[in-house]
Amino acid sequence: MDLDGVPHNRITFLNAIAGIQSIDRGKFVQERAAAAGFEGDIAVRNALVSLYGRCRSAAMARRVFDAMERRTRVTWTAMISAYAQNGHSKEALELFFEAIESSNSLINMYAKCGSLAKALETFEKLSSPGVIAWNTMISAYAQAGDSNAAIELFHRMDLEGIKPDGVTFMVLLEALGSIGSLQDGKFIHTRAASLGFDEQDTSLCNALLNLYTKCGSMQDAIALFHKMPTPNQISWTCTIAGYAQQGHSTEALELYQKMDLEGTKPNQVTLLGVLTACTHAGLVEDGIYYYNSMVSDHNIQPKEEHYGSLIDMLAKAGWLQEAEALIETLPFHPFAVAWTSLLGASCNHKDVDRAERVAAKAIDREPGNAGPYICLSNMYATLDRRDDVARVKKLIASLKGGGQ
Repeated sequence: MDLDGVPHNRITFLNAIAGIQSIDRGKFVQERAAAAGFEGDIAVRNALVSLYGRCRSAAMARRVFDAMERRTRVTWTAMISAYAQNGHSKEALELFFEAIESSNSLINMYAKCGSLAKALETFEKLSSPGVIAWNTMISAYAQAGDSNAAIELFHRMDLEGIKPDGVTFMVLLEALGSIGSLQDGKFIHTRAASLGFDEQDTSLCNALLNLYTKCGSMQDAIALFHKMPTPNQISWTCTIAGYAQQGHSTEALELYQKMDLEGTKPNQVTLLGVLTACTHAGLVEDGIYYYNSMVSDHNIQPKEEHYGSLIDMLAKAGWLQEAEALIETLPFHPFAVAWTSLLGASCNHKDVDRAERVAAKAIDREPGNAGPYICLSNMYATLDRRDDVARVKKLIASLKGGGQ
């Protein structure tokens, strides 16, 4: 079949390859497919492996096979058949077992079962692992919490000339974020940029934002955020939460207002960041407004974290009665942290009656926790109520004795 004048598409090349019985003709079609942009098409490559096999060139088939970054079951079958058709029984058998043991799903399965050693053993058996195999093994280390091994494997991948893709960087950034490795994160950022990944890649940028905010580097985070042409909900939320966690309440609230003006809808995490910012800044009335707007404006139902943030906000600002009333009216059984947060604030404000009442409820929730007793003891000490201090210390001692 002559390809001249024929529109180039996948079907054209697949049909052409299917009828070829000559290596030279096969090479010609392979070159035409590459020129037309189909060099990386897995279906075309699978067909080329089969073509060279039936044309008695297992070496050419293997060359195409080795150049493939992604392989399917069809790929492995075609290469094994190419060996078998040309009398290379040993190579066919070896490849058959390699196909079974070296599949990416097998590596992933071992990793999920907690068998990193077996996953690595399987990976090392691959004759020429593609980027997906590398990503799978890097991800296995990351999921196991071994971020150092993940980054070391990436460096090895780089040294062996395997070009990482977006998934590689996403997995690495998640791993580095978990250990707060800012220096390695910046290296990955620079490496990704050198390979053409830029601010247009929103998913990668979000992973970088997550890393920078977790590492407390808001300067890097906001610089990246402002370079993004179309930040999405995750981008806004991550940056707002980062500001809030670092105590930059004004910046967090200003960014949230800008997010609202630009029409990007917030989610539960966004609003939690906003409430956290209000708590740090002591902006109780603003916090109440944003809390109420969750349901009225955004139809977002508050969860335990939102209630906890609001209770903490009220308590720290000295709105103890309002905080206690909110706890009493929660739509679920009050959680221990809510009572301990209010207890701490009550003790700080030397509201003895409320502190004693709240301490009883906190102790009821966590009978073995000495925290409420210690809080009361410290409050009594500042009020020079020595008898009460002695009484509570006896309770603490009995509590420790009972736990031994």
